Amino acid sequence: MFSLRKVSKTYGERAVLTDVSMSVGPGERAGIVGENGSGKSTLLRLLAGVERPDDGEVRMPDDFGYLGQTLGLPPEHTVQQAIDAALAGLRAMERRMRELESALTDEVMDEYGDLLTAYELRGGYEADARVDKAFHGLGLAHVGRDRPLSSLSGGERARLGLACVLAAAPRALLLDEPTNHLDESALTWLEDRLREHRGAVAVVSHDRVFLDRVATTILEVEQGTITRFGGGYTGFLAAKAAARARWEQAYAEWREEIRQVREHAATTAHRVAAGRVMRDNNKMAYDRNAGRVQSSVASRVRNAHERLRRLEADPVPRPPDPLRFHGTFTEDEPSEPELKSDGQHPSPSDRKDSAPPESAHPSPKPSTSRKAIAGFLKSSTSREPTTDLPKSSTSRKPTTDLPKSSTSRKPTADLPKSSPSRKPTADLPKSSTSREPKAEAEAPSRRTESDCAPAAEPSTMTTRAETSHGRSANTSAAGGEAPGQRPASDSPSGAMTMEGRRAGDTDRRVLAELRDVRVGDRLQVGELTIRAGERLLVRGANGAGKSTLLQAIAEHARTTKVGHLQQEVTFDPNLTVLAAYNGDGYPDERRAALLRTGLFRPQALDQKVGTLSVGQRRRLALATLLARPYDLLLLDEPTNHLSPVLAEELEQALDGYRGALVVVSHDRALTRRFRGTEIELTRGRIR
Repeated sequence: MFSLRKVSKTYGERAVLTDVSMSVGPGERAGIVGENGSGKSTLLRLLAGVERPDDGEVRMPDDFGYLGQTLGLPPEHTVQQAIDAALAGLRAMERRMRELESALTDEVMDEYGDLLTAYELRGGYEADARVDKAFHGLGLAHVGRDRPLSSLSGGERARLGLACVLAAAPRALLLDEPTNHLDESALTWLEDRLREHRGAVAVVSHDRVFLDRVATTILEVEQGTITRFGGGYTGFLAAKAAARARWEQAYAEWREEIRQVREHAATTAHRVAAGRVMRDNNKMAYDRNAGRVQSSVASRVRNAHERLRRLEADPVPRPPDPLRFHGTFTEDEPSEPELKSDGQHPSPSDRKDSAPPESAHPSPKPSTSRKAIAGFLKSSTSREPTTDLPKSSTSRKPTTDLPKSSTSRKPTADLPKSSPSRKPTADLPKSSTSREPKAEAEAPSRRTESDCAPAAEPSTMTTRAETSHGRSANTSAAGGEAPGQRPASDSPSGAMTMEGRRAGDTDRRVLAELRDVRVGDRLQVGELTIRAGERLLVRGANGAGKSTLLQAIAEHARTTKVGHLQQEVTFDPNLTVLAAYNGDGYPDERRAALLRTGLFRPQALDQKVGTLSVGQRRRLALATLLARPYDLLLLDEPTNHLSPVLAEELEQALDGYRGALVVVSHDRALTRRFRGTEIELTRGRIR
């Protein structure tokens, strides 16, 4: 239906697409994913002919519809003129058929027949009915056809453009972020409409639910390349998880091989006829052959060091650590042990210059081919490999990075039993009233400053295994009693308060309390209390006061350890990425910590913040939250401007966070999987 062949596109010195090829056939619906600025919109503009490639060939049928992120019409045009512009092809066919009908002769009969056939195939007779149907489905039925475009809101203009493109019913559809500004019913209508489309569809979207329901294949745009994944969005996540597992295995095998070579160089290579007893009648031979023996030993040692040098010069990059938010009341998990060649633990400043020889969980004898490692590293995610490898590790980099699938990630409280070096962050007793004295005595080292206050209620800290498919296990969100919570009889009233706890729970520390708070006419809260361990999802229409509520909670917090991710992130544009990152330690330690998150490449750390894209600034704000422990996290649209893969990882990190959490989000995937209490904000008031 349409394709690219060896296409390249640059803007100045920046290469957006490099020698890429792809195709979408009839009946295929391709979802295009990637980070902001990776080239997704550029790809659609090249297919639509809005821009021309520097090199390569673009093949596109004449009958296609393109929806950009803006409508692209003069503001003085009316709604009807916008509709006529979208249906211009059908209108031209209508006019030509009328002209031929006025004087039908044998000479024009063939032309008329061809036009009539094409008009019917494109559904020309149903075009006006499709316009009305699209207007109703997308919530534009109230918009008059004579209204100027300048009188419409931004959301209404976006929906008008989408309605016009769909009403034209072209064979090929190119849609850039069509789900923006759509409510739940409009999204459902759009999903059904696209699934019924008989032609080819290419759609750029960050909506994971939309991609899962619509896309039959996924095209990932990253680092100037396009990678194709079959099986829809679910198959895309499964392929990412499998590639991540292969990456981790190869990294573990590389570490184990280095450990074995170092051990051989230090011990076995120096041995001669190990285990053979020297007899009296060959003492002279031992002395006579000493030179030959020493030469043999030296040769084996040289060979071992040469093999070690080659392994360190061509390393397998370490996969980025899973995203994890830290609470002040939890114990940080120990990082993977790293040893120097002399068996000593390296200092933080040494780690980036010395290859870690062994894994925390040694694997069996290496079986993965060294030549095959680079193959699967080329298909990856938006996150970058960490750089605590030898300096020569820059000679080998994966083009992309691989996250764990949402099905393979577990909260911190549910670690695998096969990891003896890692311990749960807290050993919570089954009783929901208090901790056992014995547990307090056995683990005094786990106490932190926040332990001076009452401990968090174990009953609210349900893990992924306690819920079904990650959906809410809360009583207010589901019909029954949530797993891990006390039954209603444990509380005097058995009723849920609006802050997500039972009326009798008074043993948890209050982190924030709002009483009779009013912010102009934007927010009015009578009472809202947030305790340790509680999880709150705030929903509401645009302008309902959700962001104002988060700001009020931050100002009335009783703890200084509050992490607040605002919807509009601002940094000093003159600072570098590393300087804006507020991690602890010396610059080298902060650099290593930021790289371990996988959110930035090494060369990006010295880039000015003012040159970053919106998505990159969002990553930087997220990295600063990951750097420090917090009692309370306030997140305003946390998945905005993040790739679907990174949004999946962020969800897993939030699922494992044990502190108090307040989230504002329109993300359907996040809100449907959220475990906690939901509140609705309408005109600044909690309903």
